[in-house]
Amino acid sequence: MKKDLNSTNSTFCSAPYVASYIGMQGEFMPCCIFNYESKLSTYSGDDNLLDHMNSPAAVQLRKDLHNGVRVKACNHCWELEDKGLGSLRYHFNRSYAYDEVVKATNANNFFIPDLKLRYIDIRFSNKCNLKCVTCSSGWSTAWYGDSVQLGHSLPSEPKLKSIENTDNLLTQIYDQIDNIEQIYFAGGEPLMLPEHYKLLNKIIDKGRAEKIALLYSTNMAKLTYGKWDVVPLWQQFKEICVQASLDGSHSRGEYLRTNIKWDNVEANIERLQKEVPHLNFNIAPTISWMNSYNVVDLHREFIEKKYITVGKIHANILHNPPQYALYKLPKGHLDALVNKYNKHIEWIKTLDAPDNLKTMDILAFEKVVVYIKEGLESKVDNHKEETYSIIQANLDKLRKVDFFNIFPEFADLKNKHYYE
Repeated sequence: MKKDLNSTNSTFCSAPYVASYIGMQGEFMPCCIFNYESKLSTYSGDDNLLDHMNSPAAVQLRKDLHNGVRVKACNHCWELEDKGLGSLRYHFNRSYAYDEVVKATNANNFFIPDLKLRYIDIRFSNKCNLKCVTCSSGWSTAWYGDSVQLGHSLPSEPKLKSIENTDNLLTQIYDQIDNIEQIYFAGGEPLMLPEHYKLLNKIIDKGRAEKIALLYSTNMAKLTYGKWDVVPLWQQFKEICVQASLDGSHSRGEYLRTNIKWDNVEANIERLQKEVPHLNFNIAPTISWMNSYNVVDLHREFIEKKYITVGKIHANILHNPPQYALYKLPKGHLDALVNKYNKHIEWIKTLDAPDNLKTMDILAFEKVVVYIKEGLESKVDNHKEETYSIIQANLDKLRKVDFFNIFPEFADLKNKHYYE
């Protein structure tokens, strides 16, 4: 039986009891925002999922969170909660809080006696069709050739990074289908992964699709892959939530997410709106200094075109690679951005939408404003640090694109000797 477990104590989290994140190189964690450096274990080949859920680190994590310890690897949630904001911990404690599972596990010295996964976050591999500027070959196979030419990767390094023996993993997930309530797919590009389609078809064959919600981080470049078309599959599931990784529109979007065709993105969105009526469509831009001026334009354009409704943006502030972080901009640009974001926030307030949804969008942009202001406190007027770096210049030369032609607002950052 479900029970809101947020009242248990200020640190308890149900994720280590009923959820798992499995990364493309076997990183095993309770969720996607758990600190990577603190992964609980590494899944490989013929492993048993229950063994990983009961690894020494996993057992200790459950014990610590139950006993009121603010585990350092969970800092992402603590920081949000300290600011009075919602967190993934709150979400898990409401949505995947099975009191009997928690009690049985705690009574068993924090060892899970019988695995009943309710939520799975899985990244089968780094196979991807795009080579986004801020990405790398570790997350995208499409990046590999450029990475080798630029000297970032060795030709001997593997291009494809994937979970070992996915057949064994899929078999174990199949055994959990009657328990699972939500699956989160990311990559790489999940809509290009055969394992993703095998799992969806297995769920449909078992008659469980109407009970399971699917969540995706996808680039929206394509809805078909080989013999598969994801649309008729999605039509059979309880809920489809898409977080579209789009950083800009038209030529700006095509620069930032190399290989994407903007016309295809819009056509795919429009097809989903017509054929998957229960679709929950969101945009999740990664905000770097490059798209910092234009992400508000993307948000406004998508609302005006009715691609999204108010409350459907999840803004991610980029921290790595550091050469693309917002703080690399000179003070004058940071000041201008604060002004532009504040104007956009005022525009959001005028929209005909419920106040709680407008507040969600306002908070998304206020978060960026706070981040920029924190950067301004450490800036000096005579900014000497290069923003458009030699790394980016070399990448642009390789891809035969002109950043300053596409983003003329940054013309003052052009370093002429990169073009000699």
